[in-house]
Amino acid sequence: MKFIDKILGELRLKLKFLNRKNSPSISLKGSSVKGDVFVGKKTVVKEVTQEKQEGTKKFEYLLENSNWHKKYIDHKQTWICNDDNMYQIEVGERERDFTEEWTQVYPDRYGSAAYPVYLKVRGVTIEQLLFISCDGGRIFVPLPERKVVEEKIILYYKTDSLEYKLAKIIGIFDDYRTIERVAEKSRIDIV
Repeated sequence: MKFIDKILGELRLKLKFLNRKNSPSISLKGSSVKGDVFVGKKTVVKEVTQEKQEGTKKFEYLLENSNWHKKYIDHKQTWICNDDNMYQIEVGERERDFTEEWTQVYPDRYGSAAYPVYLKVRGVTIEQLLFISCDGGRIFVPLPERKVVEEKIILYYKTDSLEYKLAKIIGIFDDYRTIERVAEKSRIDIV
């Protein structure tokens, strides 16, 4: 027992439960961490997803009702909300090459890649989405959703989806100018 106390003392680990909105949390060197924390098989802290849902809803509201500006922070393309700079969109590094029939309709048929896009509030990622860079980077759109109808794959964007709203801010459409015209060229339905 003294051994464990010594290690915890050396790491300056402070465990405390805060009763903020009736949700416990753990504080490590002044940083709050929320989520499921297990000691053996016993749950010590139960994840609270309400804050994430509220953050995503406000993010959607700001995407539709605010202006955003682009900056490069630590060499990363970052979009910052003009009304609340705690809300940011960060484009991650290229994950992998990506090619599907819908990306091959452009002059640079095989110049496509997948990129993660992170929605951040106060520097914490609350969502990660996948965007596709097509035509050698001249087009940047979300990965379309898909469904099978009569053994045929149908690609589509939902106009009320987070991805579609995000594309209105950070999308690149080259000469097509809008996500709707890119979708038409790529044979992606808009519903």
